[in-house]
Amino acid sequence: ILPEAVLLPCPLLRRHESTDLSAWLRNTPTLPASASHLPRIVFAHGSVLNFQGGGNFSDDEERPTAINHLDLSRLPIDDYDYCALGDWHGCLQVGTKAWYSGTPEPDRFARGDTNQPGHILLVEAARNAPPAITRLPTARLGWHEVSFTFREGLGLDALRAILDPVLGQRASLDLLRLRLDGTLGLSDHAALASYRETLEARLLRLKEDFAVAVEPTEAETLALTQRTGDPLTVYVATTLVRQTTEPDPARVAVARAALRALHLALQPAA
Repeated sequence: ILPEAVLLPCPLLRRHESTDLSAWLRNTPTLPASASHLPRIVFAHGSVLNFQGGGNFSDDEERPTAINHLDLSRLPIDDYDYCALGDWHGCLQVGTKAWYSGTPEPDRFARGDTNQPGHILLVEAARNAPPAITRLPTARLGWHEVSFTFREGLGLDALRAILDPVLGQRASLDLLRLRLDGTLGLSDHAALASYRETLEARLLRLKEDFAVAVEPTEAETLALTQRTGDPLTVYVATTLVRQTTEPDPARVAVARAALRALHLALQPAA
């Protein structure tokens, strides 16, 4: 009992609990008359109902399903004024008097609209009154997810136009999950590789799902297969271009990689 409130803890004594740690509150604790006017605040760590909390798991791990469970529906809720919950890393209301405050900084890429980390809660609790909740943003790090498909008319400049407003001029303050697919010409594919290196250097983390195919543009194909006075390059380039149309995906991949290498080798020194 504090001068300002009665605190009712349900501490997690080990990482995995199979029992409901809030069960002792189903019979309202006897409190002295001097504390009758104080708000009663429950602190508990775990998941509620069928909602499984975030826990300390990476974004690639599966979460457990039947541990650290809290059944707040069995509490005499009128006897308590606010339930401060931990486990889920997003800011989320789960009852008229129960909230997860989440983590003050996001710690993973978003998992749906309900996962909103990066806040703290300012709670004004009073006895026998609904709590007043103010959500205050605290996050400094940006976690972003961008998907982009390269196609005719939408090349590297279009990708930059999307990412530049997202990342601004910041350095070492952003994490990016970038999904790229589609097709680029030889020059643009090489420029994309350089741009990816730039992103890697300025981001805290770059997590990529990369499936961009290389397809020489008509101008690039002509430049390789019609080089005056260079019959060897013309022969090699013509053979590789033909192999990119074969049904064997492995041979196509090798041919495209060889075309990229040939194209780069023929570029003038910077």
